[in-house]
Amino acid sequence: MNTDKNQSILSYIMNLLTTLTFLLILLNVFLLSSVGFDLYAWKQSYQSWVYLYCIIYALLVAVVIDGFSVKLTLSLSAQAIFYTVAGFIAFFPLTGFSFFTFFAGVFAAFIAVIFFFCYKIVKHYHKKLWVIVLLLPVLVALSTIDYTEKKDWHEQTSENSFSAQFTHFNG
Repeated sequence: MNTDKNQSILSYIMNLLTTLTFLLILLNVFLLSSVGFDLYAWKQSYQSWVYLYCIIYALLVAVVIDGFSVKLTLSLSAQAIFYTVAGFIAFFPLTGFSFFTFFAGVFAAFIAVIFFFCYKIVKHYHKKLWVIVLLLPVLVALSTIDYTEKKDWHEQTSENSFSAQFTHFNG
C-alpha cells in the first residue's frame, strides 16, 4: 500500500514538472520569436526573479486547486475557472492594481489556461511525456549562457585601470 502511495506522489510530481517544462518551452519559443531569434535580446527579455516567482506560483496554485478538486470533486470547467482566476491575480501581490497589472493578469490567465490543459494532457499520457522533464536543465543552461558578441577584442588590464578595443560588440 505504501509503495502505491509513493508511486502516486512521484507520478503527481513528474506530471507537474512535465507540464511546467512544456509551458516554459512554449514561453521561451514565444519570447525568442518576439525578439527575432536574437539570443542576447531573448536573455534580456526576462528577469530571473519573475520566472522564479511564476514557476513557484504556478506549482503552488496547481497543488491547491488539485487539493480542492479532490476534496470537493470539482468539475473540469470549475477547475479551469479556478486556474484562470489564479492566473489573472498572479501579479497583483507584486505590483498592486494598475494598467500594467490588468494586462499582465489577462496574459497570465491565458497562460494559466494553457497550463491547465497541458496538465490534463500530461495526466492522461503521463509516462510517455515524462521525457520532456529532461529538457528543464537544458532551458536553465541556455538561460545562463552569455550571448554577447565580441570581435577583435583586445584588453589591457593594469593595477588601476582596464581598457578594451574592439571592432564589434553586441550586448
